Amino acid sequence: MSVLLSSIPKLGFSLNDSENATLRNSSATNNSISKDFILDLTNKLISELSKDEFEFNIVIATSLIRACENLGLSGLAIDFFNQLDLSTSHSYDEYVNFEFLKLENNILNTTETQTLFNQAQIPSEITPMLDKISKKLNFIQPNLHTFNSLIQIYLSHKMPQKASKVLYDLVKIYDLSPNIKSFAPFVNYFENNYISEPSIRLNGMEWAVECMKFFDIPLDSKIIEQTKKLRN
Repeated sequence: MSVLLSSIPKLGFSLNDSENATLRNSSATNNSISKDFILDLTNKLISELSKDEFEFNIVIATSLIRACENLGLSGLAIDFFNQLDLSTSHSYDEYVNFEFLKLENNILNTTETQTLFNQAQIPSEITPMLDKISKKLNFIQPNLHTFNSLIQIYLSHKMPQKASKVLYDLVKIYDLSPNIKSFAPFVNYFENNYISEPSIRLNGMEWAVECMKFFDIPLDSKIIEQTKKLRN
């Protein structure tokens, strides 16, 4: 099921749009996937997930959140995340200072949108099924992959402060250890979105790199080359 959810491509159209559009995949055969096919598959997957006998796990939950984003349902993706079991039972060292992970205190002084909305319409007939899925998520605890997916969603909508708050929460509140996939999206975000503001571009990328060094995360060659190019 998680593989099927992950296979849903990023569409960028309304779920109730009747226009007969097609999506081209990147294979050499140039096969086309009709929008109607994707919509039908999505509805069937949602129907299956909402069945009483279907059991959720965190892999499927994370794949569902990613699929919602790909379908233009960013608000629903966030809603599903918030339905997860976000309670914490561990004790952490409250004196450890991770404030540097909050980007708004280091790089940016601007405000951003507080809420993500759905870019696509949700057909009314599947709303009851989505409600049933939400209740099932209440018993699933998020893992690092779930938080990394949330970081990517916020950055794809140019909300770096929200993304950095997720980074802070996964470390400080949920006692998880970030990996390169927690920070690489920030490097790409600053490189691609601040071309006309080189100081913010460099500072943002170096912020991500310094965070990675703090957590002893090896820098891959791509990130090293990205930051080196800007410094020169």
